[in-house]
Amino acid sequence: MTAVISDANILIDYIESNKYILSISCKKLYKIIIPSPILNEIKQLSQEEAVNLGMEIYEPSFKQVLEANQRGGRLSFYDKLCFLIARDKNCICTTNDKLLKKHCTNNNVNTIWGLEIMLRLCENNFLEKRVAIETAKDIHTMNKLITKEVLNTFIDKIKKL
Repeated sequence: MTAVISDANILIDYIESNKYILSISCKKLYKIIIPSPILNEIKQLSQEEAVNLGMEIYEPSFKQVLEANQRGGRLSFYDKLCFLIARDKNCICTTNDKLLKKHCTNNNVNTIWGLEIMLRLCENNFLEKRVAIETAKDIHTMNKLITKEVLNTFIDKIKKL
C-alpha cells in the first residue's frame, strides 16, 4: 500500500522526533511519496535525505497543479495537491488536518492520521510500543495539533495491541 505524506507537519514531526519511523515505514509498511512542492517547504529535510530514508519524491502533473490552484474551498494549495495525488494514484493520504481528512473521506480517498503510521508499525511488530509512545509524546510537545486528548487516545490504542 502506498501512502502520501500530505503536509509538511507530519514529515517535520517525524524528522524532529524520530526519523527512523519514516525509514522503517518505507521498508516494511508503506511506500511513502512526498510531492516535491511539499518537500521544498521543509527546511529540515533535503531531497537526498528523503531518498536515503526510502521516500519517493513525486513531481505532480501540470493538470494536478492546475487543479490544486483553483480557487474555492477551504483547503490550501498543498492540501489540494496531496488530495489529488492520493486520488489519482489510489494512495492513502496521511494528514493531521481535519479539513483535508474530511475532504478525502467525502471523496472516497483513503486517509490516516500522522500517528497512525506508528500504530500500523506496532500492529505488525515492526516498531516497539515503547518507542511509538515516546515518539508520540515528543510530537505532542512540538505540534499543537497533537493535543493531549489525541496523544492519550493514541497511547490507549497502542497499549491495546
